[in-house]
Amino acid sequence: MRISAWLFSASLLAACSATPQRQPASPPRAELAPPEVDSVLLQPVPADEDAPETTAPAAPASHCPGECEALAKSARAELVRIAASPERQVVEATHAAEALESAWGTCASYEHAKEQCDLPGLVRDMAEANRIAGRTFDQGAALLVMSDPRYGLHASPEAQEAQRSLRAMAAKAEQDAASGTLDPPSMALAALVELAFQEPAKARAIALELRQSAPRSEHTAPLMLAVARDEARRGQWSTVSTLLGNLQLGPDRPELFLEREALLGEAIARRGQGAAAQAYFRRVVAAWEAEPEDSRQDLLAQVRPHPLLDRDDLSDALGAAYFHRAEEKRRALEQDKRPRLRGKATSAAVAAYARDVFAPWMRRQQEGMQEANAAYLRVIEIKPPPYRWVVASGERVGHMTYAFVEEMRAIPAPEEIKKDPRLLASYENALQGASEPMVERAKAAYRTCAGTAELHGDPDGVGAKCRQWLSAHP
Repeated sequence: MRISAWLFSASLLAACSATPQRQPASPPRAELAPPEVDSVLLQPVPADEDAPETTAPAAPASHCPGECEALAKSARAELVRIAASPERQVVEATHAAEALESAWGTCASYEHAKEQCDLPGLVRDMAEANRIAGRTFDQGAALLVMSDPRYGLHASPEAQEAQRSLRAMAAKAEQDAASGTLDPPSMALAALVELAFQEPAKARAIALELRQSAPRSEHTAPLMLAVARDEARRGQWSTVSTLLGNLQLGPDRPELFLEREALLGEAIARRGQGAAAQAYFRRVVAAWEAEPEDSRQDLLAQVRPHPLLDRDDLSDALGAAYFHRAEEKRRALEQDKRPRLRGKATSAAVAAYARDVFAPWMRRQQEGMQEANAAYLRVIEIKPPPYRWVVASGERVGHMTYAFVEEMRAIPAPEEIKKDPRLLASYENALQGASEPMVERAKAAYRTCAGTAELHGDPDGVGAKCRQWLSAHP
C-alpha cells in the first residue's frame, strides 16, 4: 500500500482548500452582530492583527437628542406666527407644517424619541398646521402616523382621535367621488386609510378608479405602487402584475420606476420565470447606478410622515434587485458540478483525481463564491438596510458555503484506506480539518440571517430556516 500517496493526497486537499487571499485568515466572528455590522459576517474577515477595532454600542440617551430638540423647538415657533399673522395664516401654516415634517423626519429616526421627544405631540401639531394650510392629504398623512405600529404611537391617546378623523376624511372623499367630484389627493388619502385599516379591496378599487380618471395626477402612480406593495406583502403577486403592468410614470420620479420594476420582477420570479425576471432587476440596478451619488443619497435620506413611497420601500426595491442579481451568480456557480472519480478508487487514481480534477474545480468554485459573495454584499451595503433581503442573503451565502464543504468532504476514500479503520479515520479527519474554515464562514452567514430576522422580523420564514440549521450544526 502506498501510504505516501495518501499523505500527498491529503496535503493537496488541504492546500487546495485554503481560501484565496481575500478569504479570512481566522474564523469569522461568532457573535450575533447588530444590524450596523452585519456585513462583517458576509465578507472576508481580516486576520486578527488587521481586525478593525470595535466599540460597545452607546447606551440609549436619557433625554431628547439635541438635533431633534432644536428642530422641534424651531418648528413650534413657526406655529406661533400663525396666530400672530391672521392675514398670512395659510402661508405661515404651510411653513410651520414643513418645519414640523422636517423635525419629525429627524426625530423619528431616534429609538427612544417617542418617550423623550414627545413624538405624539409633534405629529398632532403637524396635522393641525396642515389643516390650517388646507393641505388635506398631508394632514391625513400625519394622522396616519398615529395608526402605524412602526412608529409606536398607535396606542397613544391621540391615536384614537386620529383614527376617527381619518375615517371621516376618507368617507368624505369617497362621497365626493361618488357624486362626481374628483379630488386626487383626497382619493389617495382615502385609499391609504383603507390600507391602514386592513381593507385592501376598497383601497384597490379607489386606486383603480383614480388611475382611470386621473392617470397623470402626481398621486396616481405612487398610490398604485402603495396598493401593489400591500398586495405583495399578502402574497397576491398576480394582482401586483395587474396593477403595475401599464402604470404611467413621469421622468421626474426615478424612485417610482425603481420600485415598479422591482415589484414586477419579483412577481414574475414568483411565477417561476427567473430569466424574464432578471431583465427587470437588471434595469433597477442600471438605473440606480446611473443616478448621481448626491441624488441617490437624497432618495434614501427622505423621511416623510406616511408617504406613498418612503425610503424603506425604495431600500426594499433595491435590496430585491441586488439580491436577485446575486442569485444569478450563485445559480451559475451551481451549474459547475463537481467532477466524479471515474474507474476504481485506487491510491494512484484518487491522488491524480485530487490533483488534476478536483483541485482546478475547487479553485473555480472559490473564485465563483467570491464573486457571488461580493454580489450579496451589495444588498447589505444599502442604507437603510433592506432587512428582508439581508436575511435572505445570509441564508444563501450560508447554504452556498456549506454545500461547498459537503462536496469537499465527499472525496471518495481509496479502497485500500477503506479496509483500514485507522487510515480511514485519518483520511476523513484530513478532509474535515481542511474544510473547517469554510464551516465557520457558513455559520457566520447563517448567524447574520438568524440575528437580523430576530431583530427586524421574518416575514418569509427564512430566519427560522437559519435557526434550524444552526441548531443542527452547533
